[in-house]
Formats: sequence, structure tokens, C-alpha cells
Amino acid sequence: WQYSSETLNLKQGDCEDMAILLTSMILSYNGEKYSIECIELTGSLGSHVGVQFPVTGNKLTILDPAGNYYTQTWYSSLTSEDITTEINNWLSHWRPSLGNDVRVYSVFSNTLVKYFSSTSEYVSWMYNR
Repeated sequence: WQYSSETLNLKQGDCEDMAILLTSMILSYNGEKYSIECIELTGSLGSHVGVQFPVTGNKLTILDPAGNYYTQTWYSSLTSEDITTEINNWLSHWRPSLGNDVRVYSVFSNTLVKYFSSTSEYVSWMYNR
């Protein structure tokens, strides 16, 4: 996995490099006032990393630059959704590529590393943060 500066200098990277760079940029922009984290999925066919930020009211927004996915309204504006709804939407997006067993594996940032044995464990953790 590359440092953000490496991704910028090389002008390329894979999903985790893009997610780490985007997380770093958002944290820098907002002065680390909000929780912005990388979220990793795993399945029998591979793994993938995107960016999540929890929103008040048990909502979640996902930005996935490598996967061409973001939490959006029907008219393509960035929004947030209920945690369970949004994580299931994102898992559905990745199910064809990562397998029917795709699940949330980890969440990490510059101050946090958390592993999960299941998506339901992740959802419970998110609601109780």
C-alpha cells in the first residue's frame, strides 16, 4: 500500500491507494473534525477498499473512487443513508466482483484499526459508536 504522497507522485494506484489518498485529503480539508475512514471488504474472489464517513442520525456515506460508487440520491447528488441500507447497497455493488460471501472486513484510519468477523458485527459497531 502506498503513502498518499506516493500515489500523488506516481499519479496512479489501486483501490486502497486511492482510498487512503481520499481519506487523507478529506481529513486535511476538514482539520480532522470528522471521522473519515477507509473501509475494507473481502470475499472469496478478492478484496476492495473505499472510504466511509459516519453521519449523525445513524447514517453513512461511502465514497469509492476505484469502484465508481458513492452514496447518492436518485438524481446523483451525494447524500447519506441509514447505515444498514448503505452498507448493503455497497456490498451489492461489489457482490459480482468479490463473490456472494462479500463482507466488511475492517475499518481503519490514522487513529483507528478495527477488524470484523461479519458485516453484522460491523453494523452493530457502527450503531454503537
